[in-house]
Amino acid sequence: MHPTRSTSAITAFAAALAALAGSAQAQINVIYTNVAGAPGNTIPGLASGWRPGATSQFDRPFRSSNNEFWVLGGFANEATTSDRIVIRGSGPNRLAHTLIAREGTPAPFDLTYTYSFFETQLGINDTGTVAFINDMLSLTTADEVLVLSDGTTSTAPFREGNAAPGFEAGVLLGANFESAGITNAGEVAAEVQLAGINITTANDTALIVGTVSGSMILARESFAPTSGIGPLGTLQGFDDDQFSISADGQSFLYLGDDNNANPPGDNIVVYNGAVVLREANAVTVGGPVIGTGGLRHGTLSMNGQHWLVRGIPATATPDLDWVVNNGQLVAVGLEDITPANLSNESFNDATFADLFFSISINNNGDYVIGGTTDAPDILRNAVLVINGFRVIAREGDPVDLNEDGDFTNDDAFIATFNNDDAFLSDSLFYYFTADLRSAAGSTIGQAFLVLDAASTEPTCPDCAADYNQDGGVTGDDIAAFFVDFEAGSGCSDTNVDGGITGDDIAAFFIAFEAGGC
Repeated sequence: MHPTRSTSAITAFAAALAALAGSAQAQINVIYTNVAGAPGNTIPGLASGWRPGATSQFDRPFRSSNNEFWVLGGFANEATTSDRIVIRGSGPNRLAHTLIAREGTPAPFDLTYTYSFFETQLGINDTGTVAFINDMLSLTTADEVLVLSDGTTSTAPFREGNAAPGFEAGVLLGANFESAGITNAGEVAAEVQLAGINITTANDTALIVGTVSGSMILARESFAPTSGIGPLGTLQGFDDDQFSISADGQSFLYLGDDNNANPPGDNIVVYNGAVVLREANAVTVGGPVIGTGGLRHGTLSMNGQHWLVRGIPATATPDLDWVVNNGQLVAVGLEDITPANLSNESFNDATFADLFFSISINNNGDYVIGGTTDAPDILRNAVLVINGFRVIAREGDPVDLNEDGDFTNDDAFIATFNNDDAFLSDSLFYYFTADLRSAAGSTIGQAFLVLDAASTEPTCPDCAADYNQDGGVTGDDIAAFFVDFEAGSGCSDTNVDGGITGDDIAAFFIAFEAGGC
């Protein structure tokens, strides 16, 4: 038999392509939520649960490099003088979770001070030791601290007024720290303000990693990056919460400003000391020429080998918001959300000016991009796409709020993915925070959620001829095969030679014409 590509097969082909671009429904599970009465409205060590409200009750989560631990800040349902908290957890549930620190409680390393405001960027290493920054209540000359806590013992290796490790004698740590981090060796990292001898407003901020006995200065105002896209100017400042350190302390990424073409070319991304992106320069690798405008957010994998940055375009190309992965353009406005997309759904900034709202990358280089699209239903036009090929979640997807295993009976749906409040584990568990709504559109609260992105990955057929795995060998299998072949999916390597070429088409049709395997 020599099959022909019938109208029904072509129709199925288009439908399959459209389905590929749609959300492969992964079950979205709750770790924590502030919805009253939900099982996840609980905090270890507190009876009050999470503060009610529509937004901003959970801060950005961070993970350890071994995927064993994560840490999260947020607001308990307590008085405003004692509601900020930091929690350490492990895995996609609430087992073995620990309250690390709470506003209004005495600092364990100095009981004359009380914890107050927590900065939102946190760090955690493979032993579960958490790094956080706190502006304590008491004397204002020694109240800014970078704290390390393992849940039992807390220390403050960096503290306002102490000698700045790694700097010349007489230079002190100043009144403001940002971007807490920690290495697996227990070294702390931060953006620190300096004070003391020979310190001026032009050189009083630096990025450092180390211990109280000595630190490495990674970057400092008034000094220029060592290499990269230029001309290189001296640094004038660092973007808050845009400094990341790898788990081994050997790699780092930051966003900042230099005095080159002040502006529009002064906003830069620096990776391991080299300028890798600069505002107003074109991004040309892997896609169309994009003139970069503002640089919005950058993130570094825990092993330091991969980085992602999202930003907005130059004014000449207002719709071409972009995401760059290790220097390569991987997503851009007005382009299809996945390569094999016949649903005519493209990334679009009509409902969100920055278009891309979230980026995450793991140690394997897998990445998730969140962006808005031109889908006609504005309650379904925000998507999460993994590795540029597959939608793993979409605005409007249901959430298993009551944790009974059935995510269709809770009247709880994703309303808004929170900007950059997410991370991706090496085993493809995606942790994120989002606002929730009912089916009627009423806002019901917020949640810290997790989904298994690997559960949306299609499995390869045992027999190539029955490619869609429905038990028969029909024209629909031809359509399904070419969906994967044109997308470069590994399942279409039907001759199993490690490549996807015309030889795989021949191998597929040999099996297809034989009626099976």
